[in-house]
Amino acid sequence: MRGLPALQVIDEIGYRSLMLGFPFMTLGLVLARGRPIHIRACRFPRSQDLLSVLMWVVYLVMVYMRLSAGWRGRRAALLASMAFVAAIVAWVANYFSGMHRFIAS
Repeated sequence: MRGLPALQVIDEIGYRSLMLGFPFMTLGLVLARGRPIHIRACRFPRSQDLLSVLMWVVYLVMVYMRLSAGWRGRRAALLASMAFVAAIVAWVANYFSGMHRFIAS
């Protein structure tokens, strides 16, 4: 535990990463495929689109809790850990969906 920085330093690094990454995630979500994400009643959105929007909402909640509710320290670390787990689950779900299977015939 001696090699780890103080919780305040880790919190500041997480905050700066969040404030830098969220605009880029938003930009990537908007410009990713060169077309807007359509969610129509007659057709289900692709799993990639749905998971991307879901992860954007998770990060939006993180930004909101940091700025409005003033979450710092342990609460912010717990929320960031939950967001990380959600990102891993979204990646695994996207990776194992039928959309990314390239089987040579």
